[in-house]
Amino acid sequence: MYNGIGMTTTRGSGTNGYVVKNLAEIRQKRPKHDPIPVIDEAILEKKIIEREKMESGILDHELKRKIEVECCKLQDELEVKGFGEEQIEQQVSEFRTKLLIQLESQPPAINPLKNKSGVTETHQMNELKKKQDKIMANALGIDSEYVEGMGFDRELIELKKQQRRLEYEERQLEEAKRRLQDKKSTKSSRNEKYSRGSSGSESESSNEKDRIRDAKKREPSKNSKRSIRKQRDYSTSSSPVSRSRSANRTRRYKSTRNRSREGSYNSGSESDVDSGYPSQHRN
Repeated sequence: MYNGIGMTTTRGSGTNGYVVKNLAEIRQKRPKHDPIPVIDEAILEKKIIEREKMESGILDHELKRKIEVECCKLQDELEVKGFGEEQIEQQVSEFRTKLLIQLESQPPAINPLKNKSGVTETHQMNELKKKQDKIMANALGIDSEYVEGMGFDRELIELKKQQRRLEYEERQLEEAKRRLQDKKSTKSSRNEKYSRGSSGSESESSNEKDRIRDAKKREPSKNSKRSIRKQRDYSTSSSPVSRSRSANRTRRYKSTRNRSREGSYNSGSESDVDSGYPSQHRN
């Protein structure tokens, strides 16, 4: 027996009474590192969402607690000034509603560029960290749906390429449809303008034709012009001056005609005498 371990007597044991190592036992090998437990991603994501909701609820509760503290301060001030209970309750309730409306419209934003040393609340520190991570992701152009290890998954990369190609083709189709629609609209507008212009030109041409027809009706015809000229000549000839002029003209014409006749008669008689034949005269 050694240090309280072993048998009290060695009789019948076949040993000398000391604790010895069992060389025939085969020990199982222990892993050097414990295996990482497999966690379902859906459960993990659900836990993260619940934690975020809980943190946001805690922050809202903290802000409302601050509002109640301000209301208590106002109540103490009014009590010191000697206001009645009804007036105090009314003013405090109005002040509370005012602060709550202000909180809903303009919630106090945590500056993500501010150092964490100014923030003491744990949930505020988490909110500040989220905003800082979001700013960094936007600066590096990282998508909000990015998961660690996505860059090494070839199948996922190929699927994303196909998705981008399909989105590009859809955008091209939409652009082509929009251009075709614009062309149709411009063509229809041009046709409307042309139809309006043609109808206007037709009306103008018809109006012009009517004007010309009316002008022709108003103008005197050729026969009427001739009759007017004859009337003018007759009127001028009927005057005494024109009558004397026409009489002088007829006299001159008759005298010249008689002279020409006499000259022709004398020349004919002379030729007859010379030839010895009688001359023939016409009356």
